[in-house]
Amino acid sequence: MLAPDLDKIPPALKAFRQWVCYRPNKVPVNPKSDDNAKADDPDTWGEFDQAVRHWEAHRGNGIAGVGFEFSPGDPYAGVDLDKCRNPETGEIEPWALEIVRHFNSYTEVSPSGTGLHIWIKGKLPPGGRHKGKIEMYDTGRYFTVTGHHLEGTPTTIEARQTELEALHKEVFGKLQTPPKNSDSGPAMELSDFALIDKALNAPNRAKFAALWAGDISAYASPSEADLALCSLLAFWTGPDPARIDRLFRESRLYRKKWERQDYRDRTITKALADATEFYSPGHAAGQAASGYGAATGGASPNPATEAAAWPVMASEALYGLAGEFVRLVEPHTESDRVALLLQFLAGFGNQIGRGAYARVEGDTHCCNLFEVAVGESSKARKGTSWGQVKLPLNTVDPNWKSRVKSGLSSGEGLIFQVRDPIMKREVKKVKGQTVYEEVFADPGEEDKRLLVVESEFANVLRQLAREGNILSVVMRDGWDSGDLATLTKNNPTKSTGAHVSIIGHITTGELKRYLTRTEAGNGFGNRYLWFCVRRSKCLPEGGRIHEVDFAPFLRRLGEVAAFAAGAGEVARAPEARVLWASVYPELSEGKPGMVGALTSRAEAQVLRLSMIYALLDGEKLVRVPHLLAALAVWDYCEASVQYIFGQSLGDPAADAILEALKAAPGGLTRTEINNLFGRNLSADRLQAAIGELLRLGFIGIAKSETGGRPSERFFLRT
Repeated sequence: MLAPDLDKIPPALKAFRQWVCYRPNKVPVNPKSDDNAKADDPDTWGEFDQAVRHWEAHRGNGIAGVGFEFSPGDPYAGVDLDKCRNPETGEIEPWALEIVRHFNSYTEVSPSGTGLHIWIKGKLPPGGRHKGKIEMYDTGRYFTVTGHHLEGTPTTIEARQTELEALHKEVFGKLQTPPKNSDSGPAMELSDFALIDKALNAPNRAKFAALWAGDISAYASPSEADLALCSLLAFWTGPDPARIDRLFRESRLYRKKWERQDYRDRTITKALADATEFYSPGHAAGQAASGYGAATGGASPNPATEAAAWPVMASEALYGLAGEFVRLVEPHTESDRVALLLQFLAGFGNQIGRGAYARVEGDTHCCNLFEVAVGESSKARKGTSWGQVKLPLNTVDPNWKSRVKSGLSSGEGLIFQVRDPIMKREVKKVKGQTVYEEVFADPGEEDKRLLVVESEFANVLRQLAREGNILSVVMRDGWDSGDLATLTKNNPTKSTGAHVSIIGHITTGELKRYLTRTEAGNGFGNRYLWFCVRRSKCLPEGGRIHEVDFAPFLRRLGEVAAFAAGAGEVARAPEARVLWASVYPELSEGKPGMVGALTSRAEAQVLRLSMIYALLDGEKLVRVPHLLAALAVWDYCEASVQYIFGQSLGDPAADAILEALKAAPGGLTRTEINNLFGRNLSADRLQAAIGELLRLGFIGIAKSETGGRPSERFFLRT
C-alpha cells in the first residue's frame, strides 16, 4: 500500500478542515480522537496537519493513511477509477486513460496502486454514483489521498463542471425511476399516465390541473407553485424523488431553473419532508383529499392566507472559505450560522476595497454589500455574531480595523468618514501684491473603505423619516458608485470612489414599524440583504473557540484578501454563463407588495455575492459553485423577506383590509370596510386599496340584487 507523499498533495486541499485518517479496511478515523469518523459530522474531521500527525503517530499500528471528506461546502468532486492500473508497470487501461484525458485535472494513484483518483471542481447531477469500475462523489464520502501524482496531469485541481456532467450522463444515462419490486408501493404499480389521470380526477383536481397546466396565478412566486405541485406529486408517487422529478418535467411548470440541482433537490426534499401520507388503493376519491392537504401543508392556495415558514439556508451557501469559517466558529457560539456567513461575506467584501469589480452594461459593481440581520427578539444573538466575524478579518488586515464605524445618523456624517481632501483659498500679500493660494483645509480620508455596523438599525430607519435628512440618498449612492456629495451650496464635502458597506441588526417588530413604504419602494430597501436570524443553541459556559486552530484558515484568508484587493475585472466562466441564463428570467421578474419592493434588485445582489465567493477561492472567474452559493444566499434572503412581510403590500389601508377580512369569514361590505378607518379614508384611497387586493387575487367580491343598486360584499379568497 502506497504511503502518502505529503508534499505533492495540492495546497488547496490542505486548506480545508475536512481531513480524516483511515484504517487498512478503509474505515475513516477522526484524527483528533481515533474514533470512527462520520461523513455527515464535520466535528469528526480535522485539519490536514492533525490528520498527518495522527497518521505519523500510528502508521503501521492501525492507521494506513489520510483522506479527504467531500462536503457541500467545498468545490470539489472526485472520480474513482478502480482496477485500471498495473501497479508493477504503471500501465493504465485505455478506458481509464481516456477519462483522465477527458478531465485534464489533478490525478493521483490510489493506495493500492491499482486505481486512480481524479480531483476536479464541480458538482454532480442527480442520479447514479457507482457503476462497475467508476465511482463519482461530491458529498457524503471520503477519498483516500496519497499525493502520488499521475505524471502528465496538472498539479492543480481544475474546474470541470461540463466534463463531469458529460461523463455522468455517459455512465449513468438519464435519471431513472427505481425498478419495481414488491416493496415499491401501489403508486409504482401505476403507469405515469394512470397516476396523472387519478390526480386529475381527485377531489382537488382543479388545483392539480391548474398547476399541471402551468397556472401559477394563485401563488406568490413560481417557486411556491413548483413546491405545491411537487407536494401533490409526493402524495401520488410515494417517497420516490426520481419519479417526482420525471413527472414534474412533463408538467407545464417545468423551466430552466429546474435544471439547477440545488433548487430541484431542495424543492423535492421539502415536498417529501412535509408529506404525512401517500397514495394507496384504500384512498377513495373522497378520502384522498385529506392526504393532499397534508402533502401541501394546507388546502388553500391563496398566499394571503398562508404563513411563510422560517427560511432554510441551502448547503451550497457554505461553499469554500466562507463555509470553512462558519464550520470553525459555529460549534462555539450561540449565533445563527446565517449571521456568521452573511457578515463574513460583507466584511471580506469591504476589506478588499474596489480593486475587484464586474461590469454590467454601463454600471460597475464592486463587492460592497448592505445587509441587515433580522431577529424575532433582542435575544437572537445578532451582535455576538459580528464579534466572531471581525476577529479573523482584523487579523489579516490590522489597518482595516479603524475603517469599521457606527453611529450612522446623517448623510453628511457618512460622507465625512470617506471625504476627499478639502481645499480652501487663502489670501496672501507677496511684495505688495494680493495672491490667492489653494491650501488644504482638510487632508480628507485616504482609505476610502468604510464598513458601518449598526447594532440598532431601527435608529437609522427613524433618522430617514426626519425632514431634510439626506441619509437615504447618500446610502443609495454609496451602494451604487461610491461618489457621494450634497447639494448644499455651503458644504463642499464630497467623496469620490468610496467603498461603503453596511451591516445592521434589528428586530422583526422594529423593521415592520419603521421601514416605510416610501423607503421600501424608492430603492433604499432593495439595496439591502434582509435575513432572518435566531439563537442557534444554548451555551451556558460559552464555547471553546480558544481551542480552535485558526492558523491554516487565516493563512489562506490573508492570501485571497491580498489577491482580491488587486484582482481587477471579474467575469463569469462559460459554464456559469449558462446557469446565469437559466436563472436570470426569474431573478429579474417583479413581484407584488413589500416582498417585491425589497427583492427587486436580485440580479445585482447575486452578482456581487458570486464575485465574493469567487475571490475567496482566489479566482477572477465566477464558476458554477460560486454562482450556486450566491443563489443559495439570495434564496434565503428572499425567503426571509417573505417570512417577515408575508403578503404585506406596504399599503397600510390594503393591509388593514386584508387583516380584517381574515377575521371575517362572512366577508365585509364596503361600508364596514370604510368603518375600519373611522370613515376617515377618502373614497379614492379606499377604492385604490380594494382594487389592488382584487387585482392580486387576494380577495373576491360577491354582488346580490336588492331591488335597487346591487350590494357588494368582499371576502378573502381561499
